Amino acid sequence: ELVKKYVATAQQALAQNSLDLVWLPYAAFKKQHWASVQSMLEKKPKWAYGAHAEVPSMAVAKKLLVDRVPKPAAWMLTDDLLRPAMQDAVRAVRGAGIACVALPRANE
Repeated sequence: ELVKKYVATAQQALAQNSLDLVWLPYAAFKKQHWASVQSMLEKKPKWAYGAHAEVPSMAVAKKLLVDRVPKPAAWMLTDDLLRPAMQDAVRAVRGAGIACVALPRANE
């Protein structure tokens, strides 16, 4: 329900009936939420989604991104000099046809 409201709010704010891609936070991929998010992704109109999440290991990369059904179109990750992205995960994700989008860490 939360993702559905998020998408509806975005569509209204952008004055669009459809969206090309929606960035989902890590929380959307947790067991208790994924079934409802997955069913929403399969309904019409369909839209692609991207995952905005930290991936600390290859196991997480496979579970969260590579083996996910439906597969995300993109992965937004934090990647900068002080905290570079895990290169094995980036290679695996790109090898699965998922685009990687680097987001620099915010200054605090």
